[in-house]
Amino acid sequence: MVSALESQDYEVQEVSIGNNYNLTPPREDKPALETCADEIDEDQIQEASSKLNYSSVQPKEDQDAKLVQGESSTIQGETNVTIQHDDDELIGRQEEKAHLIQLICKGGEKRVISMWGSGGIGKTALAGSIFTSDEVCSHFQISVWVSVSNDFDHIYFFKTLAAELNSESPQVQEKASQLKSSLADMGTEELIEESTSLLRGMRYLIVLDGLLTLEKTHMELILSKLPDDKNGSCVIITTRLVTAAELYASDKENIYELGPLNDHEAHDLLISKVFGNVQIVDVAPELTEETKVIAKKCQGVPLAICVISSVLSTTPRIAEEWRKATDELMSVINEPNPDGMLKILKNSYDQLPYYLKPCFLYLAIFPEDYNIRRGRLVRRWTAEEYAMDYEQYSAEQMSERYFDELISRSMIQPSDGGCRVHDLMLDLAVSLSTKENLMLKLEDTTSGGSSAQRTVQHLVISSGWKRSKPEFDRTVELTRLHSLTVFGEWSPFFISVSTKQLVVLDLEDTSGLTDEHLLHIVGRLRRLRYLSLRGCKGIRQLPNTIGNLNDLQTLDVRGTGVVRMPRATVRLLKLQHLLTSGFDSDKVTPQSKRRRPVARKRNMMSCFPSPAAPASSTDGVRMPEGTGMLHELLTLGVIDATASGAVLKELKELDRLRKLAVAGISAENGKDLADAINDHRRLKSLLVQSMDHDGLQAFVDSMLDSGCSAPKNLQSLKLQGRLVSLPQWIKQLEKLHKLTLTGTRLLQMQESLSFISNLPKLAILHLKEESLMEYRHEGMEIE
Repeated sequence: MVSALESQDYEVQEVSIGNNYNLTPPREDKPALETCADEIDEDQIQEASSKLNYSSVQPKEDQDAKLVQGESSTIQGETNVTIQHDDDELIGRQEEKAHLIQLICKGGEKRVISMWGSGGIGKTALAGSIFTSDEVCSHFQISVWVSVSNDFDHIYFFKTLAAELNSESPQVQEKASQLKSSLADMGTEELIEESTSLLRGMRYLIVLDGLLTLEKTHMELILSKLPDDKNGSCVIITTRLVTAAELYASDKENIYELGPLNDHEAHDLLISKVFGNVQIVDVAPELTEETKVIAKKCQGVPLAICVISSVLSTTPRIAEEWRKATDELMSVINEPNPDGMLKILKNSYDQLPYYLKPCFLYLAIFPEDYNIRRGRLVRRWTAEEYAMDYEQYSAEQMSERYFDELISRSMIQPSDGGCRVHDLMLDLAVSLSTKENLMLKLEDTTSGGSSAQRTVQHLVISSGWKRSKPEFDRTVELTRLHSLTVFGEWSPFFISVSTKQLVVLDLEDTSGLTDEHLLHIVGRLRRLRYLSLRGCKGIRQLPNTIGNLNDLQTLDVRGTGVVRMPRATVRLLKLQHLLTSGFDSDKVTPQSKRRRPVARKRNMMSCFPSPAAPASSTDGVRMPEGTGMLHELLTLGVIDATASGAVLKELKELDRLRKLAVAGISAENGKDLADAINDHRRLKSLLVQSMDHDGLQAFVDSMLDSGCSAPKNLQSLKLQGRLVSLPQWIKQLEKLHKLTLTGTRLLQMQESLSFISNLPKLAILHLKEESLMEYRHEGMEIE
């Protein structure tokens, strides 16, 4: 009887979450942000106070031939980003930041500095601001940011050390790049020796963010193996545990407690979050005293202030309404334990509109401290039907709006190309989704004993879970499973006749997956709408049976060994996103969980070209004839034009394309590409890579000479190859936000920059290897 009732309850939940949540769009009284999917996801342009933001470009290896499919590159080694911290996060922390920088930059023996404080107090924000500060970046020769997850151990650390290492030394960077490709095959001793060899003789900074337990065995091994050349190297540990802080710090001087903000600082943060850069006396003077009372009740905890601010920002600016809106939150703010904070966060969840609740709970799928790519999350939501078409907006555009609204409500934090979830927010999402039988996460601590089999919609296999098929079968019931996400090692028994209802299969960076496994998967799962094989090095080709996935919307094979799409691809008539790349799969490394690049916030008029590996002439995937039949495609690339001459002409039929990347452009086919994209009004992002000296020039000349019209709505343009000068038609791109040049070898730097500065909307300019002939090797800064 009990099990029957539980089954009926689950069915009610499934109907509720699978249908009711997606029937109605956001209420007009609380509109979501208007940033929709037909804006470029990858180019979340940061507000610029000047005409151009020439951003630092310090790639570890060239990944630019890969189309940025509405999201940042996720291949480790890509540091083509400039972190711009929200100044709000550091209100009241400037003195602490200055003190810690002084402590960190001391010379002498290797030191361990522990920063500890309660959850939500701002440890990661402060550590991140220090990590990317000019003083610290110029002082250390090597910097590494390591996010401590539940699967953290010394092996994880030393693998991450090589994968996340940032250095301005080309020799060190090249050695790290070579090491990454062989990490999976190394034994423990070799891994430690090779990883630490990168640090020897160098002054390094390593941040271990979010140590959750004492981890004594692993931590003592890690700290003992890190070299000490007595040149001022430093390790920073952030933790909630004072015991861990005291255990690992070099001495008492290196233990730093991060306390709450004082009342004045808390009030400043609250005002900044609610009203932005304006003063409260200018917009709502009658609320001045009320905001002071609210800020005081938050007891100086930044996370609590941010959560409450998100509530107040949508509340009418009337003192009584504000008191009413915050009474429930404040009833638990005085609780000193973590449960008190969770209750506050739960209240913020309860106040979410119905359509955002399943989107928030879905975040529980991802590991702690994980950088979730915007495109990945939005496309998964769309495949799960968390959003539906509404008026002029597509389902994916509605999902984009939901993403932006979660950010505006401080439920998630914006990051490079996506978002992060604060660990306390993630705890809440996991707790609620588990309680409501939405998700089961199999981790190394998951019991495989005699407990009842769980029926859930979303199953997550964590990297630490390695059990047998009988344990798997005893733990989870698969017949109602909607999504399967694997972060660890693949096992064939994950897929069976019971998983035929799956609509999302996300195997990004899954190890041990082979072509034979994929053949079995595709044969079983006919209802898939989202299939990601990104970073799966064992995948070399797709089976022709892929064409049987009639509902497939997203197919991601970037970072695999796939260089040719099967002929059956043309049967995927609902396909919207085909994310491909033709790079050698042996060079692919797993996704970074969070990027803390060495690039630093600079003057808005600074320019840093930097070396990048030359692009290959085969950096694309061969498409079959008939690609023009895929009329629903929004994203396509990178495709190989050298072997897809007919396909280039078929691009003209794909008039819904928003993002396109083409490699292998030559003097022979440059005109074909120009003709194909002529007047593609919806195209927002274009990457063109030349295979020879004349290919790119042939393309840009054809855009002008053949009477072709450049896509007027382009927001991102990437040109890779030789050019005599910048094409005049670029001036017509009035909506261009981002321009990236690689290997263009433009002769007149000042003339070129002057030309570019006349583009009215341009915010970001990336100049990479040999983009300007006057500057070819060393970094340059223009004030």
